[in-house]
Amino acid sequence: MITAATTAGLVTIAVEYAAKPRLEARKDRILETLRNRRELVATALSAALTTEFLLHDLPADADRELRDTFRAERKRHYERVQQQVQTLYDSIGKYGTLYRNPVRDLVIQYIMQMYGVILSRRTQRRKAEIIKGLTAPMIVLLDGPKHKLVARAVALKEIRRLMDEIENDPPSGENGAT
Repeated sequence: MITAATTAGLVTIAVEYAAKPRLEARKDRILETLRNRRELVATALSAALTTEFLLHDLPADADRELRDTFRAERKRHYERVQQQVQTLYDSIGKYGTLYRNPVRDLVIQYIMQMYGVILSRRTQRRKAEIIKGLTAPMIVLLDGPKHKLVARAVALKEIRRLMDEIENDPPSGENGAT
């Protein structure tokens, strides 16, 4: 009986001092990674949803006051998209470590291309189309159900196709012109 109690005490002490701190640190790293993944997806999704406003035009017969209001709102949305993409770019080191390859390289390339699109001389409308189009399959890949392998494979193929298309799409037009 004394042997069993001594063994239980020693095992408890060993677990408390040797294993538990490492397990707690590992748990904290896992939770931080999951939090950062959610942040990446939320920021990318927010940027893509914000572009929706940039893709619509007013009817030709809209009055001047409405046009001025719409123009101001469109400017605000464009600045918001710029800020969100800048946030992704500024945190590329953090987001680039969240996944293993090949997804890691894809996340980095996605952020770099989004940033390049924002800096390009494309029109606001074209920038919005690219950001929205590229983000939709990226969200499926990063945040889609893990068991839907076909949907994720299709999304991966679409992302690569769109990235190639962006690389070959000459950034024409005035800087930010609508």
